[in-house]
Amino acid sequence: MITCKKRIVILGAGYAGIFLATSIARYVTEKIGEVILIDRNPYHQLLQEIHLVAADFRTVDEVQIPILKLIDRTSIKFIQSAVKQIMPDKNMVGLESIKINYDLLIVCLGASIKYFNIK
Repeated sequence: MITCKKRIVILGAGYAGIFLATSIARYVTEKIGEVILIDRNPYHQLLQEIHLVAADFRTVDEVQIPILKLIDRTSIKFIQSAVKQIMPDKNMVGLESIKINYDLLIVCLGASIKYFNIK
C-alpha cells in the first residue's frame, strides 16, 4: 500500500494554533505526514496576563513563552515568518522569503484590534 505524506500547515501560534498543532501532532507520525506551524514571532504571548505587565506585576519575558519550548518534544516543524499571501488555488502559502505547499491549511491568525484612534 502506497500512502502519500500529507503536509498540514497551521498559520498562527496563538492559543488555537498551538493547541491544534500539538493535538494533531499526536496522531500524525512522520511516516504519514508533517505538521508545520508558522508565526511571525518566536514566542507565544500569554494574552490573559498582558495587563500584569502594565501594572508592573510581570515582566514582558514572563508573559512570552518561546514557541520552540512549547513544541520541543513533538515532530512539529516551526517556521518564524510573516505570512504574505495565501494562494488556495495552488495550495500554497507565501512567506517572507519562501513559499510552502500544503495539503491542509488551518488559519489561526487571531483578531485585529481596532483602537478607534484612542491613544
